[in-house]
Amino acid sequence: MASSSDQLFSGKCCELLNAAAVGTAWAVASQSGLLRALLMDETPRSADGWAEKARAATKNTERILSTLGDANVVEVSVDEDGQTLYSVPSSRRAQMKEMGGIFETLILRPLDVETTFNMVQYRAQKVLDKDMPPEGLSQAA
Repeated sequence: MASSSDQLFSGKCCELLNAAAVGTAWAVASQSGLLRALLMDETPRSADGWAEKARAATKNTERILSTLGDANVVEVSVDEDGQTLYSVPSSRRAQMKEMGGIFETLILRPLDVETTFNMVQYRAQKVLDKDMPPEGLSQAA
């Protein structure tokens, strides 16, 4: 039987994997133009509607939006026909744009370690709007 420490570790691994899935979806949305489309229009649309607006692949768009919706990154609603709609409130736009850039760089653009940490620290400061860097990002590994 697994110890409570092992169970906590397994739970943490699951949290990190979920966060990685959200980060990957955010990165692909940023790189594909889907994020830009979402940030330019508050109108709730289906995945097909966003795919058309962003000129992105429908299958990928559904998966990306579903992942971001499950994480409460984008708002999810259902219309009278039962179709799932996605939108981004204007209050989230600036942070979403910055976070998209962070995840795109971290996941889709391999850089050396020091450059990566410097970029994340700089952009995290912009997102969090603080004078001090977030804990754990102050030094390169």
